[in-house]
Amino acid sequence: MSIKPPLTDLPIGIAESGFYRGFTKDVTITAKILVGALILWAFVILCFGLALWPRAGRMKLGHLEDEPELSNFASFSMMFGADITG
Repeated sequence: MSIKPPLTDLPIGIAESGFYRGFTKDVTITAKILVGALILWAFVILCFGLALWPRAGRMKLGHLEDEPELSNFASFSMMFGADITG
């Protein structure tokens, strides 16, 4: 039984010039569309869903009797400072 040589000449269309040179346009454009849809879902649709679900803004993290350690101003200041330095 003889071993067949591997396939080396596959009918894959690769762009010869331009922005997609060396890549398959079909795969690259499909990947860009999928990643764009994921970003759109994560940032826009999720935010609209949370905005339309009014109970989401009133949810309390922790026990019912717990009070926050810091004021809203202190919390936002720390998040802003961490964003600038990070």
